[in-house]
Amino acid sequence: GTQSSQSGDAKKDEQKSSSGQQTAQTDQTKLDAKGNWDLTIKTSDGETIPVSLDLQQEGEIITGTTTSPVLPAPVKVEDGKLTGDQLTFSVMVPDDSGSYKATITGTITGDTMQGKVDARGNAMDFTGTRKKATDAAPASDKDKKETSSPKPLK
Repeated sequence: GTQSSQSGDAKKDEQKSSSGQQTAQTDQTKLDAKGNWDLTIKTSDGETIPVSLDLQQEGEIITGTTTSPVLPAPVKVEDGKLTGDQLTFSVMVPDDSGSYKATITGTITGDTMQGKVDARGNAMDFTGTRKKATDAAPASDKDKKETSSPKPLK
């Protein structure tokens, strides 16, 4: 019957829109680390290393990947955690003799991050910025905004 399928669709749509609004509100009040970050690490000898972070977040758990010209391939974020505005994670960095662990500790303020990288006993400062959400926003969010906002040009 056509009726049953129609009512099923309507229910689905209602659930989608209401849950979408709730998540948007909670995201703004809580700090989050998710997104694409461009970091610049200053080494002890004054050089800078560009690093890209692609982070996901579930509660306080942070996962993602780290890419950089100094890395042969993207490296997985391990032990990632966001406590308040403090982000900590570690990456296993491959080198000639195998790999070593680098631990990153940062403080997030809005769309900027700064902190320290601890690698083989060297502490290096880094700063970073989050890329604008428009690049990474999923299509579904854009659709929602367009349909909900009134279009005056009709």
